[in-house]
Amino acid sequence: MNITLTFYKDDTAKQVSDEFHTHLFFYEINDNSLYLTLQDFPEIDPLIYSYEFSNNDNDLTLTNETFDTLILTKQ
Repeated sequence: MNITLTFYKDDTAKQVSDEFHTHLFFYEINDNSLYLTLQDFPEIDPLIYSYEFSNNDNDLTLTNETFDTLILTKQ
């Protein structure tokens, strides 16, 4: 699956994939975790990922123990 996750300066993010419709999030970084809250459903608990940068900060690994692991490459 191909996923593009774009982070914006206004603390929003957009996820586009070839298998799902577009998701819009509010994001927050706190306690070494990334919190993604769906903009359309702010009452739902956020997705919480631990994160790690590698490859001179060009790769970002997001891990949610119960959901998935995403490896994103800076474009």
